[in-house]
Order: sequence, then C-alpha cells, then structure tokens
Amino acid sequence: SITNAGVFPVIGNSLFGLYSFRSAGLDPTNGDPQGYLNGNVSKDYTAILTNTPMSELVYHGSSRPNIFGSLRNNFSYKGIALSFNITYKLNYYFRRKSINLNYQLLLASQHTDYNLRWQNVGDEQNTTVPSLVYTTNTNRNLFYNSSDVLVEKGDHIRLQDISLSYDLKRSILKSSPFKSLQLYSYINNVGILWRANKSGIDPDYND
Repeated sequence: SITNAGVFPVIGNSLFGLYSFRSAGLDPTNGDPQGYLNGNVSKDYTAILTNTPMSELVYHGSSRPNIFGSLRNNFSYKGIALSFNITYKLNYYFRRKSINLNYQLLLASQHTDYNLRWQNVGDEQNTTVPSLVYTTNTNRNLFYNSSDVLVEKGDHIRLQDISLSYDLKRSILKSSPFKSLQLYSYINNVGILWRANKSGIDPDYND
C-alpha cells in the first residue's frame, strides 16, 4: 500500500516518505470514519482507497530518521568508572497502531484505543477513534488505519545503556592469584528521556 512506509520515489519528497489518506473526522450520527473523494467528504472507502491520486495523499515526511547519532560520556574516580550512552533519532514520522474496527477480529488484536472509540452522539468532539461494526468492513478498517490521524512524530532521545565498574585495589589482590580484577555491571535500553509524540509510544517498538 502507498500509505505504508516503504520506497516511494516522488520528486521533492523523501524516498522513504510516509503518506496517509486525509481524514474528514467522524460521522456524528454513527461514528464512521470519513475521508475525501474528489474534494468532497466521503465514506466510499473502496473508492477512496483505489482512486485517490498520489497528489491528494497527505505527505508527512520521512519514515526514517534524517538525523541520528549518539553521545557517550565516561567518568572515572579512584577505580570507579561510570559511562552512559544517549542516542537520538530526529526528523521522521511513524504510523501508530490502533484497533481493528470489526468486532469479529477485535479479540485477535486488542488495543487500548478500544476505550476511546466513538459510542454516542457527540463523542466525535473528543476522539478520532471510530465506532466498531459487527458486519466486517475491511475497507472501512483499512482506511482508518491508513489515515493521517494515526501518524505521529518519531523524534526521540533514549538513554541506551549504563555501565558501572570498579577495579579492585592491588592491596586487596596480594593474596589472590589475580593481577587485576574488575567488578562490572551493565544495563541496556534503559528508557526514553524525551519523545515528540504525545501518545507515550516508543517509536522503536511501535508493534
């Protein structure tokens, strides 16, 4: 699908651009997701999916970080050494996961967006998650999960690892067969220090 991350050669855009269908919000009468077809609000999901030209898709930016790197800091004092690594990935976007809108398939892919779904008239003012339907509508679900309401900024800064070591003093090792001995501990993937998205999602583990 053109709306998923991949290689899309479009002049002026990133080769790994992320594209979406433009959302027109939720139908206030039943919570259906709405899009645009030929410039008009529409719920003809099949036509939207098959007939929307590339020029009418929403281009968000690159799905891969354009800026990335790491900073490692090392500190030592009297045999004690501490180091930590901070990595950063900036200027890219990702599509967050959401619920399957078909009741029959919901149990196979549960998601916290279930609690945010449209249920009553007026809910469209506070949520972008459509109502669920009993009769399976594959294209309705595909349109929503490929729409721009689910795209987030991927920028984040992560504390990648921490290492702490202690070199035992020679005086302690005199009666041992060792010339040197080091106690060492290491923690990997400690956590995110900052993220641009407001959904609390780790872009590296979106699945």
